[in-house]
Amino acid sequence: MHFYTAMLVKVIDGDSVTLQVNLGFNVLITTTFQLAGLDAPEIIGANARDAKLVKKELAEWLKTADRITVQPTGGTTGSGRWYARIDVCDEEGKGFCVNDELLSRGLAAVSVKS
Repeated sequence: MHFYTAMLVKVIDGDSVTLQVNLGFNVLITTTFQLAGLDAPEIIGANARDAKLVKKELAEWLKTADRITVQPTGGTTGSGRWYARIDVCDEEGKGFCVNDELLSRGLAAVSVKS
């Protein structure tokens, strides 16, 4: 698997983000990712309030990160989003995987789709 540095473009919901990804050699692409292995509450519906809180937490982690790293896990969703694991680090190199953090905090459920 490959790892790529990225910059946040947009947080769509609690498990989907758009990132500008550096593929190397000055090649940048902007694409949308689905966080692999999890399912966050949907923005529309009975869990909308929870969904907004999860989205806010994810946005805070990504906006304040000194470095974002994306690791595509293979495959895409039906809507064309790439499944991926996303790590964030601060300027001291301390960081975490946002996929794992959402699951460990109970902000998302395990998904076997990805």
